[in-house]
Amino acid sequence: MSVSDHVLQPGEAAPEFRLPAVNRDGEVSLADLRGKGGVYVALFRGLHCPFCRRQIAGLAGIREKLAPEGVEVLAVVNTAPERARQSFQYRPTPVVLAADPDVETHRAFGLREIEVLPDDTDPREVQWPRTTTVATIMAAKTDMGGELPEKMNPMQASGVLNAKDGFE
Repeated sequence: MSVSDHVLQPGEAAPEFRLPAVNRDGEVSLADLRGKGGVYVALFRGLHCPFCRRQIAGLAGIREKLAPEGVEVLAVVNTAPERARQSFQYRPTPVVLAADPDVETHRAFGLREIEVLPDDTDPREVQWPRTTTVATIMAAKTDMGGELPEKMNPMQASGVLNAKDGFE
């Protein structure tokens, strides 16, 4: 897989990839899934994130709606295959899962890691979505569709959701 700074645009073909499968034997490739029809690809940073875990669980409902149209749903997680298998052993999903601990698939789709700069960085130097500051992250508020007692920053929300999920 070739990794560049190109961000995939609407209408462009998705980059090909082959990754270790998490909830089936062998590997998962986009080409194999495309042969069956369309593919809905969801990319996740990792299973440490309660937001990602909830979104992966929610993909089961999307899969039910898309399957009659011949569309397969694939979730790619930036987690070692063994760790992902262990996690989904206890929280199974009907969605096809693949592991990409090296983050190559995300990069091929044009997604990059965000660099967190010191809070005293000149605001003109902050270039979202490539860079941000902790203060900016902490100023964001979410309510996660009513799962939280109130709107809170992502770090507080992660703590509450992890406690709910038993990941303390």
